[in-house]
Amino acid sequence: MRTVPKIGVGLALSAVVVLTGCDVAFYRGRHGRVMYVEPAPPPTAVYVQPAPPPPPQTVVVQPETPPPPPPPEVVVQSAPPPVIVETAPACPGPDYVWIRGYWVWRADRWVWIRGCWRLPPRHDVVWVRPHWDHDRHGYHYRGGYWR
Repeated sequence: MRTVPKIGVGLALSAVVVLTGCDVAFYRGRHGRVMYVEPAPPPTAVYVQPAPPPPPQTVVVQPETPPPPPPPEVVVQSAPPPVIVETAPACPGPDYVWIRGYWVWRADRWVWIRGCWRLPPRHDVVWVRPHWDHDRHGYHYRGGYWR
């Protein structure tokens, strides 16, 4: 009986593995024998579901509020009554502006709008009070505004 040298068996089996394309592992055991080890199964594909996207951010963008349309022009034939002199109550804060009272024409009669304290929209504006202009057609109301 002929004994194949241990190195020869390993080389022969390695050649078989290389030529056949098998995935086989050999190693030399404790007693010098070449041992065959079953290859590990190929890794299985693991599907990892991606995390859901974060919820969309709700951003509310409010368009700049356009100025209200000018009221219809009021033309009155009679002059407004004399201005009522009012005493301003205590100012509610350092940035407030006193807006004095004025006359308006409503429902075929003159109505007094009392004065009040208002905060200006910006620090660099002044209040232009409402007034009545007179021409040959009558008295025209000009509303107050910040300038």
